[in-house]
Amino acid sequence: GEKALELCGIGLSKQKASYVRDLAAKFQEPAFQSLDGLSPLLLTVKGVGPWTVDMFMIFTLHRPDILPVGDLGVRKGMQVHFALKSLPLPAQMESLAASWVPYRSVGSWYMWRVAGTVIPSKK
Repeated sequence: GEKALELCGIGLSKQKASYVRDLAAKFQEPAFQSLDGLSPLLLTVKGVGPWTVDMFMIFTLHRPDILPVGDLGVRKGMQVHFALKSLPLPAQMESLAASWVPYRSVGSWYMWRVAGTVIPSKK
């Protein structure tokens, strides 16, 4: 429709425009009004996966205890920091970061730095 064309007009692809519209529609539902238990609900939005949810939780909601096990920068940082021969898998990352609880988001920031990944800054 016309709204989708407006989103495309600002540079979103048709696919991304459909994701944004689905996200907006989901936030009209009562279940989305609370931040508690939001992660599994966000995964029901078209185009949103675990990595997107983790980044939203860390950088938008400022949740202190998120370990983004699907993030390549964090995986590379952990590989360097813990002197691993290969990139760690999610279960190994959880184990290695157990001592970081309840501040695994902060540990992730350090892993991005170790890996040389640019972290988005606040404006």
